Amino acid sequence: MTPHRPPPTTRLSGDSGRITILAISLVVLLVAIIGVTSSATYVTTQRRHLLALADAASHAAAQQFSVHRGTGASGDGELGADRATDISLDPDGVRALAADYLRETSQDAAGLQQVRVVSASVEPDGSSLTLTLAATVSHPWAAGIIGQDSEVAATSRARIALGR
Repeated sequence: MTPHRPPPTTRLSGDSGRITILAISLVVLLVAIIGVTSSATYVTTQRRHLLALADAASHAAAQQFSVHRGTGASGDGELGADRATDISLDPDGVRALAADYLRETSQDAAGLQQVRVVSASVEPDGSSLTLTLAATVSHPWAAGIIGQDSEVAATSRARIALGR
């Protein structure tokens, strides 16, 4: 004969609803983690888009170079085999060309807001340039947790490319 046991539905006092609160807390934590991870991924992707835009703008600016013909060995200005030719970028024009490129391609910067040229410089040799762009990216999924916007920046370098 087996002893009689109380039915398994008997609860201990004070345990009512604790599992529900734990489950709800874990779901809220999981949603927050997914939101933060998604926003971080989105910002990283937008930074890569900004880098591609910086590469394209610096390439466009590097295409606008000036050619200065030097004089021959005798200094008389005649063109000869020994003349020097200086090919260089205009430091003042690089920033303006990059800004013009950004205005022309503003529809390609989806997700990036307030794209701007932070700095544009020409190396001392005159054949390469450095361009830095910055933009604002909004957090679409976790704005309440992370904040409203993030600033991203990208730097690109380009050289004059001459083909023969």
